Amino acid sequence: MRAADPVQARRIGVRRVRRATAAVAVAAVAGTGLLTWSLADQAAAQSPAVGTVTEHDDGGRLGRFGTDDVRPPGQLPGSGGSGPVHASSGGS
Repeated sequence: MRAADPVQARRIGVRRVRRATAAVAVAAVAGTGLLTWSLADQAAAQSPAVGTVTEHDDGGRLGRFGTDDVRPPGQLPGSGGSGPVHASSGGS
C-alpha cells in the first residue's frame, strides 16, 4: 500500500523507524537484564553464604574473610619518637 501524498508517506516512514528503534531498545534492555540476572545467579551459586564459618588446618575457626588474622600494626608510619614527620615535595 503506497500513500499518494509524500507528506503522508514520510509520516508513515518516520512511524516505522520509531517502532523499529523502540523494539531494538526494548530487546537490548531485556537482554541486558537477563544477562545480569544470569551472571548474578551464577555468582551466588559459586560463593559461600555470608557469615559461614570454615575450619582450617590449625583447628581455629575463622569467618569468611579470615578476620582473626587481622591485627593493627605495632607502630603507625610517621609516629616515631623523632617528632612529626611531614611529606616532602623533593625541593630544597
